[in-house]
Amino acid sequence: GEKLEDNIRLIGACNPYRKRKELIERCGLTREDDEYDQLVYKVVQLPQSLLYYVFNFGSLRDEEEKKYIRSIIQKLFTQEEEKLRDLTTEAISQCHIFLRECFGYDPSIVSLRDIARFKTCVEFFEDYFLKKNDQSKFNLDKETQKLYKIKSIICSIYLCYYIRLTNEVRRGKFDAQLINILLEIANVYAEKKDENEKKGNNLISKIRYEKLSQDLREKNFQNFSDLLKIQELFLLEQIEKDKGIGENQLLKENLFLLFLAVVTKIPLIIVGKPGTGKSLSAQLIYNSMRGKYSKPKDGKKSFFTKYPQINQAYFQGSDSTTPEDVEELFKKTEDLCKKHSKSDSPPIYMILFDELGLAEKSPTNPLKVLHSRLEYGGKTEGTCFIGISNYSLDAAKVNRALSLSVPNLEDKLDQLKDTSKSIVESINPDIDKS
Repeated sequence: GEKLEDNIRLIGACNPYRKRKELIERCGLTREDDEYDQLVYKVVQLPQSLLYYVFNFGSLRDEEEKKYIRSIIQKLFTQEEEKLRDLTTEAISQCHIFLRECFGYDPSIVSLRDIARFKTCVEFFEDYFLKKNDQSKFNLDKETQKLYKIKSIICSIYLCYYIRLTNEVRRGKFDAQLINILLEIANVYAEKKDENEKKGNNLISKIRYEKLSQDLREKNFQNFSDLLKIQELFLLEQIEKDKGIGENQLLKENLFLLFLAVVTKIPLIIVGKPGTGKSLSAQLIYNSMRGKYSKPKDGKKSFFTKYPQINQAYFQGSDSTTPEDVEELFKKTEDLCKKHSKSDSPPIYMILFDELGLAEKSPTNPLKVLHSRLEYGGKTEGTCFIGISNYSLDAAKVNRALSLSVPNLEDKLDQLKDTSKSIVESINPDIDKS
C-alpha cells in the first residue's frame, strides 16, 4: 500500500507455464501425480492481473541463431580457418534444428548456453589430444594441429548434442543428418593430403569414409560418433575398477562426461533410473583422479597424473532440503577451494549433489539456488558441479549444464548381454567366452 519512488522501475523475468508434450521421450523416473512434473519449467501460473504486463520474449530464428553461433565460436579459429569456422557454424545449427525436431519443436531443448559449452569442449579436446599423445603445442606441426582441431570439433558436437539422445534410432538419424557437413569438416584436413585427387567440386562425394585420412579415421571408424567412442574406451582403460563391474557403453559415456566436466568445470547433470551406473561412475572418477598420486596402469605412468586431483564434497538431496542447505554446500566448498588455491597443485573440488530429483520435490524449491550458481558468472574457480537424479528435471536446471540422459539397460538387449559378459569376464578372465 506504499507508493514507490518515481525513479524506481520494476522489471521481471519468468519462465513460461507450459506443459510437456506427451509424445516426448523422457529419461528417468516420472511422477504422474505431480502437476509440476508435467511442466517444462517448475513454475506457477501468473495471476491474471499481471498477464496484461507480460510479453513473449520469443526465441531466435535459425538465421539469427547462426549469427550468434558464429560470434561465440569465432575465437576458436584463425583468419586462415574461415572455411572451418563456417562449416562448424552450420554443423551446430543443424544439431539445434535436429534436437528441436526430436523433442517436439520445444524451443527450450537447446540454447545459446550449448554453444558456449561447445567452445569450452573444443578447447578441452585440443589439450586432451596433446596430453594423450605426450605432445606440446609449442613444437607441434601445423598439420597435426589442424588434425587435432577437427577431431576436437567433431567429438565436441557429439558430446554436446548426441549423448542427449537415448533412443538408438534417433542416434542413427543424428549420424545420417550430420554426415555430409561432418565430411566437409573432415575434408578440410583430408584435402591437403588428397590434393592430387581434386576434380572440380566433387571432392566431398569422392572422398567418403574410405578416403578420409587414416589419422582421422583411427581404428574401426564407421560413423563419426566412433571418434568420441574411441576416446571413451581409452579413458575407461585408465580407470581403476574392481571385479564385477560391467564395462558397457553407458559406463563409458558416464565416465567420459564426468572426466570432461571435472577438468573444464562445466556443470553436469546425469539423469537415469536407479541402477544405471550414475553414482558408480562418479565414484570411479573420484577414486582414479588422484593427481600425481594416481596409480600406474600396467607399469606405465597413469594418464590422470597430467590432471589435478579431485576432492569431493558430497550432498544427499531429499524432499526436506532447503535453499539454505544448498547455499551452505557451495559456501563450504568455496572456503575449502580458497584454502588450497595457493598450493603448487591445487585440487579440483567436485560438488556431487546426489538425488537432485528428490530435492526438486521439496516445497521450499531449494534447487532455485542452482540457477545462478551454474551460470558462468556464478561459478567459483576450482570447483565443478555434478548432479545425479533418478527423476526428470525441469529445463531451467538442465539447460544450465551438460545433460546426459542414461537409457534403461532393459531397453537395449545387446548392451544388457555385453554388460553380463563383461561382469563375468572381470571376475574370471579365463572363462570360455564362446
